[in-house]
Order: sequence, then structure tokens, then C-alpha cells
Amino acid sequence: MKIIAIGDIHGMDVWKEIIAKEEPFDKVVFLGDYFDSHYISFKNQIINYNEIIKYKEDNKDKVITLFGNHEFHYISDKISYSGWNFSTYKEIHELLLNQFNNKTLQCIYKYNDLIFSHAGITKYWLKNVAKTNLKALEENKINLDLLDFNFIKGGDPTGDSISQSLIWVRPKSLYINKLDKYTFIVGHTPTASQNVEIINDKIILCDCLPQGYLVVEVDKNNYKFYRKNLIITSSDDN
Repeated sequence: MKIIAIGDIHGMDVWKEIIAKEEPFDKVVFLGDYFDSHYISFKNQIINYNEIIKYKEDNKDKVITLFGNHEFHYISDKISYSGWNFSTYKEIHELLLNQFNNKTLQCIYKYNDLIFSHAGITKYWLKNVAKTNLKALEENKINLDLLDFNFIKGGDPTGDSISQSLIWVRPKSLYINKLDKYTFIVGHTPTASQNVEIINDKIILCDCLPQGYLVVEVDKNNYKFYRKNLIITSSDDN
């Protein structure tokens, strides 16, 4: 089993190069944040996003498209975060909301004891804020309001709190309060190295495009995590 994890897109079409380079593979997981680029036009962001969805439709058993906070504030009709654009909201609100409802955009993807999500899942948020379980998240059965940024457990403006949701929590808080036994593969927080960063084989940070992405090779319940790089062709085996 070979799984590709691609971090925050923000309008970039580099995913095409990654897919071409890594064929053949069994799954590719997009970790969300397809919109709100600072330098790519919204028209091109929409084109790129629709190409990702078309690729998913053509490969239904192979492609997982998760959503991030930069989709959520277009899905929701109540909030907006950094990068939100009123002029583009109406154009994609119904599209993204429908895709969430029909599970084209997913909360999480779980494979054995690997969980792919935009930011990760803390025990506190799952039990005390969402008051739900992983099965419900896999099926998108959650009140959208519970995914929003909150100040329930601390007021850190970056989301570094164990009360934050699967599209907001930061690595430090995730690490101290993550669900037991699971390894989380996430985007959301840019890596300083511009490459995949692995924290004790428990949290793998993949927000490092256009340069880095992750390959997971699975043999039964044994995993090998490969940091891949589109510019530097060598990879590290952890």
C-alpha cells in the first residue's frame, strides 16, 4: 500500500507533478486549503480546484479530498478568516457546501491507526467540544459550528490550544493532547524547513508546498514515512 499526502494547495497546481512522479500508488490524500492564495488569481484557483475534483471523480477509490479552514470559511455563512474574499464567497459557497454534504470534501481519512486531517484531532476537542467519535467524523456527521475557531481552552490567536478543531489545532497542542495510538498526518502549519517534518513518528507535518510532500508505504501494520522533495530528488527514510 502506497499513500501520497499533499499539503496545503492554496491554488498551486504542483500536485500534478507529484502525482506523475509517484505513479503507481494506491491513495493520494489532499490535506485541504485549496484557496486563498496571495499571488495566484482566484480564477486560476477555481480552475485548479475543479481539476482536483475532476481527478477525484475520475479516480473515486484512489483520491481523498479533505477540507481545511480556508474551505470552511467559504462553506460557513457565519465566519471568515485571513484570506477570505467577499467577492469570491458567493461563487464557491454553495459548491463547497454541497461537496461537504455529499462527502466529496471529507473531515478526515483514517487508514488503520493513521489519521489524515487538515490539522489533527485532540482528545479534548473530540470529547468536550464536538462530543462525537471518529466514525461520525469519517461520515461528516458533525455540526459545522463545532469546527469553527474557539477560545474555550485558552486564547492563543494562532489556534495553539487543545480545544481547537481538526481544521485549526496547532502541532504543539496536538502533540500534548492527541488521540492515543494514532499517528496524525496534517497540513495547516507551515514547516520551517519547507519539507515534511516528523515528530516522533506521531505527528507528520506536510504544509510544505511547492517543495515537499509525504509518501507512506504500508506493509501490514508497519509504516515507512518518506519525505519527498520536488526540487531535491533525494528522500529520507524515517
